[in-house]
Amino acid sequence: MDKTIAKGLRVLETLAHQETPMAVSEVATVCDLTRSNAHRTLAILGYVEQKPISCRYKLALKIWSLGASLIARLDIKEVATIFLCELNEVTGETTHLSVRDGHEILYIDKLEAKHAVRTFTRVGGRAPAFCVATGKAMLAFQNEVVVEQACNAIVTFTPQTTSDPIMLREELYFTRVRGYAINRGEWRGEAYGLAVPIRDVEGKVNAAIGISAPCDRLTR
Repeated sequence: MDKTIAKGLRVLETLAHQETPMAVSEVATVCDLTRSNAHRTLAILGYVEQKPISCRYKLALKIWSLGASLIARLDIKEVATIFLCELNEVTGETTHLSVRDGHEILYIDKLEAKHAVRTFTRVGGRAPAFCVATGKAMLAFQNEVVVEQACNAIVTFTPQTTSDPIMLREELYFTRVRGYAINRGEWRGEAYGLAVPIRDVEGKVNAAIGISAPCDRLTR
């Protein structure tokens, strides 16, 4: 690797792990550079900035923009695969990755349960967001317009389906508080589920990961 590039990367990594800005002399010591080399490295390409009064250095927002650009291009299925596999291995149950499409959810990836008796879903399939775990995990963090649409789309599928908009809003509130959503046979009577939301780089929730299983295995 080019020595200049290596020095620059070493300086960026050093600053990234510091909670407070660093003086040139501190950077030079930590990175094993001369003071002049440290100063030249810090000054290049705008990836660091110098505070006006203390003259100490910290990372500039330009470095954040690089990371944000990378995250924006990540395929959520690719990123979530390792977690789907781990969840499937630990629980032995069907694991789902879902995204929200209006007041419905779309299953974009899944791994089957290791048991002969399992719940049925398919990649590309849809479900009402208000009565499945991944759907409620996403709805709980949406704005009022989206929640109102879900309330207006309520249909009773089983005796356990939440048919009252007020009760649905309460359920979404408790989902936010505890951090995970529960489905107790609300879409298909014998199928229970648990799910958690997935946040993007801006903190928005438009995906969720969860498990589903027959009620005799996923008990209260």
